Amino acid sequence: MRRSWCSFCGAVFAWIATGIVLAGCGGSSANRVDAAPTDDASDAAKRDAAIDAAKPDALIDAGVSFVCDPIHQTGCRAGEKCDIAGTGTFGCVPDGTLGDFRLCGDKDKPNDCAAGFTCSQTFSPANRCTRICSELEPSCQRNEKCMTEHMTQDGKQYLTCTTHEACNPILDDCVQPNMHCTYLAVANLSVCKIAGTVADGATCQLRSSDAQDCMAGSACLQVGAGGTFKCVRMCNLTGGSPACLSGTCMPFGMVGPQAFGTCSVP
Repeated sequence: MRRSWCSFCGAVFAWIATGIVLAGCGGSSANRVDAAPTDDASDAAKRDAAIDAAKPDALIDAGVSFVCDPIHQTGCRAGEKCDIAGTGTFGCVPDGTLGDFRLCGDKDKPNDCAAGFTCSQTFSPANRCTRICSELEPSCQRNEKCMTEHMTQDGKQYLTCTTHEACNPILDDCVQPNMHCTYLAVANLSVCKIAGTVADGATCQLRSSDAQDCMAGSACLQVGAGGTFKCVRMCNLTGGSPACLSGTCMPFGMVGPQAFGTCSVP
């Protein structure tokens, strides 16, 4: 989550030779690296000044580089990815297969997310695979920003793409008991709700409570320009489940990286 005391100062990755250097939260220089504490404050100040003025290679010599590059995914062998290792710092760990926004396990341990993603806490109760990013090289999905701050066990900050989505309506992957993933039209976001009993095609109301009117797999959407809200079945645009009982699955919107459609109203 964001840290008000740090603003954006810990966010910028400086890509140096074979290592990655993260800017510290103090200092006036964008490339500042705090020197190790010494008994002599003047010596520490001199070393800080020398590093600020040095060429990039001097920063690597100062011992502040990572062993691999988590954004460009370089520095690891085949079958490995650069992600948070068991030490709580970036290292080469076995590659995973879970893509963007997929549910994952412990955010502080090696995970099954694919290279370029890490298991991260989101605005929902679930941890999900989110892309490791840099403000200098935008790589997040549309309507997402590279702004969620994290910190490694050795005090280095890094960023992941921020999403306010709660779940994937195609996978119906809410982790809360008895809740289903639906689309909330007023917020233009996916949410986890207790499913109702109103059938597809019948009128519904948008509710702020945990319960919704429509059955699991459907959403309360406005049908037609200026039309009334009705329960509409959501469907998988690429085929498979969930599918329309009749008619064609028509494109509707995006939830994170997942495009989904809606079926014709009965």
